[in-house]
Amino acid sequence: MHATHIVNIHRDGHEEIFLGQLQIDNHALRLAGTSLFGINLFNIEYDGQTIKSQPPHMKFHPDMLVVMLELTLADPAVLKNRLHNLTLKVSPGEHGQVRELYELGHLIARIERSDAPLT
Repeated sequence: MHATHIVNIHRDGHEEIFLGQLQIDNHALRLAGTSLFGINLFNIEYDGQTIKSQPPHMKFHPDMLVVMLELTLADPAVLKNRLHNLTLKVSPGEHGQVRELYELGHLIARIERSDAPLT
C-alpha cells in the first residue's frame, strides 16, 4: 500500500499540519513526513517490533504516530478486541468516519477519516 495524505494533528491547543507519505508492505510500515513546502521533517520505519526514526529525537513521537496510524487504518472490529481497558467508538462524521478512543470514559484520541481515497 502506498498513500499520500495531508495530516492535521491537534494536541494540547497546538495544530501541526504535514504531508504524510505512507508505505506498508510485508516487511514494514514506513512513514515520511514533509512540510507543505516539501521540507523533510521525519522518517519512521516500524517492522512490527522496532520503531526507527530520523531524526532520533523528533518533534513527533514515533510510537504515537504508529499507534495513530493503526487506529486510523485498521478494521475497528479487529481493534476492539486488542484495546485493553480502552473503548473505541466509530461513528459517521461530516466528511467521513470519526473514531474516538476512550479510557475510563475520558476521550484520549479522536481521528477523523475522510471518505476520499488515499492517493
